[in-house]
Amino acid sequence: MNNIFVSSFDSILGKLMVFSSDKGICRLALPGEDIININKWLKKNFGSYHLKYDNEQHVSIKMQLLEYLRGRVKKFDCDFDLRGTPFQLKVWNYLRDISYGSTLSYKQVAWYLGLDNGQRAVGNAIGKNPVPIIIPCHRVIRENGSIGGYAGGERMKERLLELEASYK
Repeated sequence: MNNIFVSSFDSILGKLMVFSSDKGICRLALPGEDIININKWLKKNFGSYHLKYDNEQHVSIKMQLLEYLRGRVKKFDCDFDLRGTPFQLKVWNYLRDISYGSTLSYKQVAWYLGLDNGQRAVGNAIGKNPVPIIIPCHRVIRENGSIGGYAGGERMKERLLELEASYK
């Protein structure tokens, strides 16, 4: 049975929940995310698991997230335990290299990954990102400059982009 550590904290975005395995961060739940869907995700990706509520387990990443929201952290330093297809992992890894305060289009990300007309596949992989903000999928927008989708809603994506622009 896998131990999954969970802690939650309040931020300017609302309540955030951090989940990790013994290997690293595996999920960041944004405000309003349904706990039933989180449990389904955990079961699908970890099989049998035991949730352990432990606010001390995530002190470092919580502080980094809070400092990010204050414009003081530009890139996160943590271990991950990401669960996804090889393609999803490739996309998520690429997203980590998009600079703070910058944006790329779905089409540009596909191009950088060597995929002609792969923007839909990239968008689908981005939509499955289990650790938004930490893996900055909010930095990917539509080619026409519009926001595009986001797990936390378009308004949250706008807020994150505005925050980064103001501290760039």
